[in-house]
Amino acid sequence: LLDKIWSSGAAGFVSRQQLGRAFEHTDYLLLGEVHDNARHHELQAQLIADFAGPPQSVAVGFEQLDSGQASALQQYLGEHPADASGIGAAVDWSGSGWPDWLLYEPVFQQVLDKGWQPIPLMFAGQQSRRILEQGYGAVLDENALALLQPDSALSDSQKSEAETLMRSSHCGKLPEEYLAKMVTIQTAKDASMAWTQSESGPRGILIVGDGHARKDRGIPLFLRKIRPQADIVVVS
Repeated sequence: LLDKIWSSGAAGFVSRQQLGRAFEHTDYLLLGEVHDNARHHELQAQLIADFAGPPQSVAVGFEQLDSGQASALQQYLGEHPADASGIGAAVDWSGSGWPDWLLYEPVFQQVLDKGWQPIPLMFAGQQSRRILEQGYGAVLDENALALLQPDSALSDSQKSEAETLMRSSHCGKLPEEYLAKMVTIQTAKDASMAWTQSESGPRGILIVGDGHARKDRGIPLFLRKIRPQADIVVVS
């Protein structure tokens, strides 16, 4: 199945050209990844190249960058607007815990080649603890909370499914009492990234983990609350 493209809407395989045509009217394109899969990043760069839009018309949000790195990113891009090679050093990528920068550099370079702006999607890491102490208001303002309603966005069955996935993805090693907390943090991340992306412009590409790209309970769930008529395409 390498390089085969399955369309859930068409319930069948589609060509690369058909996938490209699906982008023609897309407002938000989510490219879900397994973070350390080099092939996924190669495909992301290719799909960004397929996405049409004039310079400055598309904001490309990265889960791998947080708000604390925004200033360093902007400073670097102000000095090197067409060269992604130094972004990793500028934002201290090696200290962030993400896989090697060289996996992601081609993705960033393709964004710059299109004349688009890469933006941080994630809130600063220390805020995860504040979510458990203060609720979703730790990372979302009043307007976002009122519109997104993250505390009721997931049904009980969706929360249960998310907890099951958390359990299995951590090989059953997590204490049971952690599971619900981790789902809360995951939901906060999805809502916050959707809000940040929407505030950055009417069209965007999001580079995120597969779990965040899920249409049923990930970022698209919240993008639809913000822009109900938006055309959203997910490639995982």
